[in-house]
Amino acid sequence: MADPNAGNRSLTKFFAGRNVPCPNCGYNLRDQRTGRCPECGRVPEMWQFRVSPALGEIIASVIALGTGLAINAVLMVGAILGAGMNGRAATSALLVFIILLIQGTGLILLMFSGVRQWVGTLSPAARLGMVAGAWLLGGGGAVAFLVWL
Repeated sequence: MADPNAGNRSLTKFFAGRNVPCPNCGYNLRDQRTGRCPECGRVPEMWQFRVSPALGEIIASVIALGTGLAINAVLMVGAILGAGMNGRAATSALLVFIILLIQGTGLILLMFSGVRQWVGTLSPAARLGMVAGAWLLGGGGAVAFLVWL
């Protein structure tokens, strides 16, 4: 016969030493021994604590923007040092600098703000569009720079 308290034991192990919000009311369930939320009284189930479904898309977007940021920074330094800052190289460096600002802002928003929670509310198609946009911005800046130069 199955142990009826097995679920509570695994929940209390899961809560031990972790800051885990109740999926119903948000109360911190850290070190709860009963498996029941003292705030709302609900007994959460383990599946409710799975990783955010948007985490993969956020990671892909961060990689795209971070890679684009690094490539464009190298291209900008190369344009400044290699071309002697003639008119076209100066314009190219300015273009890449603006792209760097946009990519850096997007990267900061994805990593350090409440945008992560907002992304989780988007539909899968919208999250895919966000990733595609991040990759276009990440690689598009380098392509635009090389075409312009």
